[in-house]
Amino acid sequence: MSGSRVKKIARKMRIPRSVFYQFQHMKEWNQLPKQIKGQSKDIFAKIAGKYQGERCFIIGNGPSLQVSDLERLKDEYCFATNRIFTIYANTSWRPTFYAAQDGEVIDNMKKDLPGTIAESFYSFISAKQYHKYPEVFCSSKNVAMIPMRYKPPKKNLYGFSKDASKEVFEGLTITYTCIQLAVYMGFSEIYLLGVDHNYSIEIDDDGNIIKQNTGEKNYFAEAEVPIDSINLPKVVEMTRAYLTAEKYCKAHGIHIYNATRGGKLEAFERVDFDSIIVTEKDKGQDNAQD
Repeated sequence: MSGSRVKKIARKMRIPRSVFYQFQHMKEWNQLPKQIKGQSKDIFAKIAGKYQGERCFIIGNGPSLQVSDLERLKDEYCFATNRIFTIYANTSWRPTFYAAQDGEVIDNMKKDLPGTIAESFYSFISAKQYHKYPEVFCSSKNVAMIPMRYKPPKKNLYGFSKDASKEVFEGLTITYTCIQLAVYMGFSEIYLLGVDHNYSIEIDDDGNIIKQNTGEKNYFAEAEVPIDSINLPKVVEMTRAYLTAEKYCKAHGIHIYNATRGGKLEAFERVDFDSIIVTEKDKGQDNAQD
């Protein structure tokens, strides 16, 4: 029997897989030291609904991301992920919240992880990554370990967290995790920026390459980890996760907008970044023209 055939059969066995992933999720969380579990619970308790009615920006690492745009977000609540620190030398902007969950990505930035965590008010790291670098997470008082859980999609929809302190569902992209965290914190308007949703190599559900264009840029920084050195993006699955987020948020009066300059993400309403961000500098320029 071919490998693809086995995968298809495994995907149909939704209940057994759900039980397995739930057990794995509980095991990863229970193996955390008492200190880090307590710290995580305290942080989640502090941020629950704290930003009710506020807006936030989730920053992707796509090639469309511009330093000038980040400069205009200094007074906004922002989430950023993975190797965002590679842009820090060019801007004084720093994210309010930082998140990372993929093991291979974390391995590729382990030397920069402590400094990156220190730059943000709170950082959120997948609980299953704790044992790789316990010295980093134990010594950082602003880190909460995320209780990540994978739930096989049902009717093309993924799980969406109703309480991030208990579980956050994987959606094959860290942006999906940030959306769930933002909802837990109470944000009612969520804007995506730099989420291009477009990669030089993409694979389908069965791991088959469906797109390959080596001339395409994957990230804003050339120093970013090459796409072929980490888990290849399953854009079809990622899209399903985004559509799940859109459906859940719409039903709960939360709006998600895509302010990315270009890109191929169409799961959310498009908005013009320049029209929603007006800084004091922008106001000064407008007054001068008047």
